[in-house]
Amino acid sequence: TKATMVSRAAIQGNGAALRSALMGGGGRRVAPRLTAPVRGVHTGTKHAASGSSYAFVRRAATQVARITPVAFGFGAATAVGTSGWVLASESEGSVLRKADSLYAAATCEADKQALYDLLLDAHERIPQSAEIAWRLARASHDLADYATDKEKKKALIYGGYEYAKKSIELDDKNFACHKWMAITISEIGDYEGVKVKISNAFTIRDHFVRAVELNPADATSHHLLGVWCFTFAEMGWVARNLAATLFASPPSSTYDEALSHFEKAEEVDPGFFKANAVYVGKCYLAKGDKAKAKEWFQKALLMAVNNPHDQRMHDEAKKLHG
Repeated sequence: TKATMVSRAAIQGNGAALRSALMGGGGRRVAPRLTAPVRGVHTGTKHAASGSSYAFVRRAATQVARITPVAFGFGAATAVGTSGWVLASESEGSVLRKADSLYAAATCEADKQALYDLLLDAHERIPQSAEIAWRLARASHDLADYATDKEKKKALIYGGYEYAKKSIELDDKNFACHKWMAITISEIGDYEGVKVKISNAFTIRDHFVRAVELNPADATSHHLLGVWCFTFAEMGWVARNLAATLFASPPSSTYDEALSHFEKAEEVDPGFFKANAVYVGKCYLAKGDKAKAKEWFQKALLMAVNNPHDQRMHDEAKKLHG
């Protein structure tokens, strides 16, 4: 696998092989697979290599020099140690402005890759920035959504968790750090199994709640808290019994509670997210109000599709709308 190639090249000190392993078909750097065990959450498996081995590979990876794209306004070519995407003199504020501009304009996988590369290099250069760290967690998540290679997707998801965890360590008063911590813990649960995912349920919920407390004006945090409630409102019999074995008071919720969070998100920022409209419709459908559900599915279908997640939500709305 590419991850093995990266590890072997780094360990052998083979610069040419390392450079080849780190570049995709279009000359894009591919993140090495995270091999350290996830700490701070319940996990069902251990990964082969140690955290220090992963750190060594990452440090080796950042020595690959690249030309700074003038199109992004980064100035002339550079060959600084952190691969050239970020000028050595560039400030945190400048990086964040460029990152946010790229994020707002991103429409395809190449855009997401460019944003990921920018933030990865910035994180290496400014490791104590919580703002860069949580944005890198988000960039990892977004790029993973496009990934078709299973190993690359998994590496991005586990890497995103590590960056989110770092951001919390740096600033636990930042709502975005809590939001992305919850998202990434949930995502690694897809690999660790149902038992682990349920075990982490309260941790995930608490981070979403904290995100809402720190920034009530963030519609996405309200939406994600709603998704948590919806997930446990519709949880099946087998999962409920498993949850009962793990907790004295297992996680639970109702469709009404989920709907209240989705509606709050719409109140904060009307029409901000196709998925939110779909979930409002699903809540009404679960409550037996088919007319209201259809109304919200229609709203969702009229909203733009900007990424793979939007497409999945669009397809679900179309199917449920009938």
